[in-house]
Amino acid sequence: MEVIKIAVIEDERTAAENLEKMILDYGRQRSVSFGVAIFSSAEDFLSGYTPRFDLIFMDIELPGMNGMHAAEKLRTLDKDVLLIFVTNMRQYVLRGYDVNALNYILKPVKTYSLFMTMDRAMRLLTEKSGGSLLIKTDKATERLSAKEIYYIDVRDHYVVFHCVSGNIQVYSTLKNYAPALLSLGFLRCSSSAILNPRHVKRFDNTEVIMTNGDTVALSRSQKTAFKSEITAYFGEVL
Repeated sequence: MEVIKIAVIEDERTAAENLEKMILDYGRQRSVSFGVAIFSSAEDFLSGYTPRFDLIFMDIELPGMNGMHAAEKLRTLDKDVLLIFVTNMRQYVLRGYDVNALNYILKPVKTYSLFMTMDRAMRLLTEKSGGSLLIKTDKATERLSAKEIYYIDVRDHYVVFHCVSGNIQVYSTLKNYAPALLSLGFLRCSSSAILNPRHVKRFDNTEVIMTNGDTVALSRSQKTAFKSEITAYFGEVL
């Protein structure tokens, strides 16, 4: 995925800079590149607006035009951009549905809340962009569509990509592919396996059943994080 363009509309300079830092920290941990532009008012942001951003963080309490009114105007100009409100005003949550907001993050912004929301946003952006992964086999370098991968695991000294079109073996380690896979919305279920949530059929405390019928072990150390992430994913698509 190319550089993700993000707009932050926040009139408090410290809050804007802290949010930018957290976004960039997320990018470093997930091996994703972000370009962040900060606007101190809704008017500045909307002036001459063109659909150039992938993700927008909008404060609601803004001088002049507030964030909710700005979001309503934004939707007349750009129906597809992902929108996240950052606010301490819970009463606006229901109105967020009217402007198709992805989520609300309450101030002061916590790392956990931001990272969970960013994970959701990245999965949606990946699906919209048709994310892919380059892998180098003994014979050639291939581009795999993320949608076509069921899961990836380690067998002996090989990383095996289990795909709709068949399995592909690469002499490597999972560590070399994990950052790219996680940035594409894949979920880790053990130290030796990462899977595509879109191909999960069901899961319990010890294993995950994929849509192709394969069973992937769910480790004890990864169980809590995996259940939280996969539940959030199914909650989005149901």
